[in-house]
Amino acid sequence: MDKSQTQEWHVPTIDGEINDKTAKELGPILLAPFRSKDRQKLRTPRRGAHIIEMGLLLPALMLGILWFVDVGWGFHQKNVFENAVREGARAGSIAADKDVAESIAFRTWLDALIPTRDEPSFTASVVGVSPARVIQVKGETTVEPLVGLMGGSTHSLVVTRKIEERSRSASSTLEPNSGLILTKPITLGRSLTVHLENQLKANPPL
Repeated sequence: MDKSQTQEWHVPTIDGEINDKTAKELGPILLAPFRSKDRQKLRTPRRGAHIIEMGLLLPALMLGILWFVDVGWGFHQKNVFENAVREGARAGSIAADKDVAESIAFRTWLDALIPTRDEPSFTASVVGVSPARVIQVKGETTVEPLVGLMGGSTHSLVVTRKIEERSRSASSTLEPNSGLILTKPITLGRSLTVHLENQLKANPPL
């Protein structure tokens, strides 16, 4: 090969020796474009990876949301049921009548508009003798899941309240077979007032 065709590469030298520091600094800079291209070739393509990741995470996310919905729905049913039992006991203690307690408890449950396959049961009884009579209201219900991720559970509650003296004095003034429960004005809830009005229409006093 002719010497004229040979190409020589000159490296900066200091006193005839190779400047290693300069070569180390320039080497990565000169090789960077080639290395970046090699990395791009070796890199795994991620096109569509986000869609796959979302498809894997979305079912777990939806299950978590539906589970929270079921838990909240169960607590709501339980709270409405307990409020119905307490409202029935309160009305029964005012009216001194177990039928009123059962009716008001059931009506309070219906007012909540909770869709269930089985209706709750409410039973009331008057216990004790005057002047220490009390009324007991017992309720039982099955809390049903809304979505179905959680199984149903059975709840029961017993509420006892003392029958008020004014209720007994009011009930003692009733006329025979009048069908009325109270004859004196007493502060009542809306459900109990409606119940009394219906009884008044069905059995008007003589």
